[in-house]
Amino acid sequence: MKRLSNGTMAAVIIAAVIVVDQALKVWVKTHFFYGEEWEIASWFRLQFIENNGMAFGLELGSKLLLT
Repeated sequence: MKRLSNGTMAAVIIAAVIVVDQALKVWVKTHFFYGEEWEIASWFRLQFIENNGMAFGLELGSKLLLT
């Protein structure tokens, strides 16, 4: 069996993280109320909030930049 190169393995891991991230966002948006919180462990919880800007809530110019 052929071993994957480091670059290919990194690409697979990155793609998997992106898919899981997007799936979790869709699940939270369709199953949580705004502000609802679900504690999974004492150190980990999911809370539904929305960020209207880019990173850290920053808005530069208009919303066209975000599309």
